[in-house]
Amino acid sequence: MPDKTSSKTKQRPDNSPLLWKDEINWPDRYSNKYTRGHVLVVGGPIMTGAARLAAMAARRAGAGIVSIATSDAAFDIYATATEPGTIITPFKGLDGFKKIISSKRKNTIVIGPGAGDSISGASVEDMVLAAIGSGLNVVVDADGINAFKGNPEKLFKAIKANSGQANSGQANSGKGKSGQVVLTPHGGEFARLFPQLTNTPEDTPEEKLEMALKAAKLSGAVVVFKGADTVIAGPGGMGVVDSTAPAWLATAGSGDVLAGIIGAMLAQGVNEGMDGMSGASAGVWIQARSASIFGPGLVAEDIIQTLPRVWSELAREISGK
Repeated sequence: MPDKTSSKTKQRPDNSPLLWKDEINWPDRYSNKYTRGHVLVVGGPIMTGAARLAAMAARRAGAGIVSIATSDAAFDIYATATEPGTIITPFKGLDGFKKIISSKRKNTIVIGPGAGDSISGASVEDMVLAAIGSGLNVVVDADGINAFKGNPEKLFKAIKANSGQANSGQANSGKGKSGQVVLTPHGGEFARLFPQLTNTPEDTPEEKLEMALKAAKLSGAVVVFKGADTVIAGPGGMGVVDSTAPAWLATAGSGDVLAGIIGAMLAQGVNEGMDGMSGASAGVWIQARSASIFGPGLVAEDIIQTLPRVWSELAREISGK
């Protein structure tokens, strides 16, 4: 993400399309489903709605293909309850999961929404580590984060070993690098991963930004610290604050939707897509804008269905029409 903040706002730059709109990989007449990216969502056996929300959000956010990887036991649930455009792929054990993510046509994994502790005999902790080790982009949310509450250093070590400089949060010539990791904790999950960085509901956006920047440096990942003011921070020292979310976003499933949107932003073209910082910032803003357009009565599914209106707005803004 280019640093387009003035010296006056550098301490607390506000998230807006001005920061990342030029990095959106808009489809053209030569685009196909593969150039728009393949997102793989990991689906748990019990809270199946979470993975389905993330998958649907990734599709509406522009991913060309979206798959859900789940256990044999949960296959029928996903196959019958998920939209027909989503591919359902069953696997057995950690080796089966590794085989799925070894495909060169997949470029982003979303893991954690509704995942529980284990899937098809594989612990979610091991699956997260395998996902990061695959060299693909990875969005770690919810249960993917909670899997490391007793040993966050294990997660951080894996991120730093496999992601290199992809998550620097600085402008670079290699947009859309693979191996980017984005963590999306809410307040409770943030405290579990970063117990040494205390937070309270009274924290100001500036204090929250400082904590997120420390967390990003400590983990080696782009950190999306969710809340009324959501902070996006990269380990290279760049951070932005998004205060655009309406109160209506306080609804079950909105975090799953956000994980899917961010996954889509990272997936849209390995050589042309967004880097971790830009993709996360765009995902947060796009979700908030969708919720604002829909307004009162919002549920998570409404965020997804309103995304086309957000894309239309962005297209008009970029074209100047």
